[in-house]
Amino acid sequence: MKSFHSFRLDAINHCLWRGEERVSLGPKAFDLLRYLVDHANRVVSQDEILEALWSKSYVNPELVKKYILGIRKVLR
Repeated sequence: MKSFHSFRLDAINHCLWRGEERVSLGPKAFDLLRYLVDHANRVVSQDEILEALWSKSYVNPELVKKYILGIRKVLR
C-alpha cells in the first residue's frame, strides 16, 4: 500500500482511501494514479502513460487529460 498526503493507494484491492473513507475512482483512473504514484520521483510524459496503460490499443491523448482532471477532482 502506498501513502501520499492523506491518501492510501491499495493496489491489491484496487482502492483509494482518504483517511477511513473509500474514494470512488474508475479502473483506468485508478491505474493512471497508481502509475503516477509509482513514478512520483520523476516527470512522466503523456506518451509514456499511453504506452504503459494502453499499449495494445489506440487511445486519444485527450482521454489522458480527462482522467487526470478526474483524479485532481478526487484528490482536491
